[in-house]
Amino acid sequence: AVVAGMLLLGLTASAAWTGKTYTWTGDAGDGKWSTPGNWKANGAEATQAPTESDALVFNAGVDDTCIDENFTPTRVYSLTLDTGFGGTVRMQRDFTVAQEYRQRAGSFICGEHIFQCGIYGGTLATVATYGHFYLNGGTFDGPVNQAFRWYSKSHEVNFVVDDVAAFDCSKADFKIYISCQGGQLTFTCATPSTVSPDLNAMLKNAWCPISFTEAGMNR
Repeated sequence: AVVAGMLLLGLTASAAWTGKTYTWTGDAGDGKWSTPGNWKANGAEATQAPTESDALVFNAGVDDTCIDENFTPTRVYSLTLDTGFGGTVRMQRDFTVAQEYRQRAGSFICGEHIFQCGIYGGTLATVATYGHFYLNGGTFDGPVNQAFRWYSKSHEVNFVVDDVAAFDCSKADFKIYISCQGGQLTFTCATPSTVSPDLNAMLKNAWCPISFTEAGMNR
């Protein structure tokens, strides 16, 4: 299924990103995000774990990795599970991706924890005030009896689930929060039956007018 959202009117674009790119190596062997030895930072061996201003990339290996309780930041700037990654990311704590979540391969498992894409306010407000969610491949298992939240506050936002991917938030409290100051958010969906939950559930907490385009489904 394909789900795409775009704000036709909105706020100014975010400021330039100044963080580092952390690439997963798994060399430490414990699978923990909090272990510096599992990362390279801008191509060099990392001396510390990623911070909330950094972009995280998984592009190789079949590691079973975890966002462990000792991973200090509650959010990161962006997270990419790229082609070539055949492993799994498991949340062991609540977690936020401030700017962009992009998954092309592998598995992401939220468990009984809150997953949030995008932020509203906070210390990164001038850097990343909107969230993009792209599920282009692999599987995304949403929170169990916890919240999946998508915040957006910008001139352009996207929520995409491709046909080759699997997205399941059927056990989550699934909500979107869109601040668009009189603009309009438009969703399009090719085959909504393959996305769980029903896309109508995505509309219940929007802060702006929404149009929903799909054959036989109108709000």
